Amino acid sequence: MQLPSYGFDFQPFDLIRQNEVNDVYLIDVIGKLTAMSDPVDVSNDGTPNYKLIIELEDSSENKLTCTLWGKYAQQLLDYRKGEISGHPIIVLQFAKIKKFRDQVSLSNSLFATKILINGDITEVHDFKESIRDEDDSNSQVIN
Repeated sequence: MQLPSYGFDFQPFDLIRQNEVNDVYLIDVIGKLTAMSDPVDVSNDGTPNYKLIIELEDSSENKLTCTLWGKYAQQLLDYRKGEISGHPIIVLQFAKIKKFRDQVSLSNSLFATKILINGDITEVHDFKESIRDEDDSNSQVIN
C-alpha cells in the first residue's frame, strides 16, 4: 500500500466560482498558468515584498484568479527567471477563497500555503495528460 505524498483534495474551479465550496476551509487547486501580472512591491520598510496576480486554468478551461503575496509571489518570480517555455502547471495547497464584489478568487494563506510549480508528482503528470495545450507560448501579462 502506497501512502499519498501530499494528500491533495483538488477542488473544481467551476464549483469554487459558483460558491459551492466552503470558504471557511483552505483548499487545494491545480491549474495551468495562463497569465501573470507584473509584480507590485507592497513593502513598508524598504524590504521587497511583492504582490502578484496570476490566472490559472483547469482541465475544463475554467479560469480562476489568484493573488500571491510575499514569499509565495517571490517563489513564482524566481521560477519565471529561468528559461521556460509553455504554461507551467501550478499546484496551490491550502489556498484561501476570497470573495469581493461578487467575484471569487484565491489567495495564499499567511503561513500554510504550499506552491508546486511543474512538480514532478503524479498529480501534475496526470493533469498535463488531461489538457490540450495548443498554444505552447509563454504566459501573458495581465493587469
